[in-house]
Amino acid sequence: LELEMNRFKQKELSMLRMEERNKYLKEISKTKEQLEQQYSDKVASSAKVLEEERGRLRRRESEMEGSLFSQRQALLEEMEALKMRERGLKKEAELNKRAAGIEQEKTQSMQELMVSKEKLLNDLKIQYEEIAEAKVKKYETEVEKSQQIIAQLQTQLQAQQQTTSDLHIRCNDLVRKSEQQ
Repeated sequence: LELEMNRFKQKELSMLRMEERNKYLKEISKTKEQLEQQYSDKVASSAKVLEEERGRLRRRESEMEGSLFSQRQALLEEMEALKMRERGLKKEAELNKRAAGIEQEKTQSMQELMVSKEKLLNDLKIQYEEIAEAKVKKYETEVEKSQQIIAQLQTQLQAQQQTTSDLHIRCNDLVRKSEQQ
């Protein structure tokens, strides 16, 4: 009867340990799945944000290039008209020469404006690239932190498994000692 009671206790202890172990394993698995899902969500989100930023940058560049091209064409046409006019103005008096000089200054200022707009476009392009790179670095940092958390949880799981194993060995030792006595 005492042997049966000991076996019954051992069996109950063993079942209890298994239930505890299974409970912890389920908890750890659930946490791991949640962290992996967060990680994949963040990776997808960062890729989407990066692609959107690139798309915006391309659209902005395209708009600026279209605008600059139109202005260049207008400027070229205007320069061509000025040259033709200048040929005709050479035949006229000094007043006509002054008018041509004024037109030439206007053309030069438009060229300077064009150069400054091109510089602005290049500066905007650099800014958007820097912003996009900063966001990518931020998301990479977040991903690395998530990976560190996963590694810590795995280490904790191993430690808990070792503890459970040690408890199981101690219980078996105690059972053996009690059987021997």
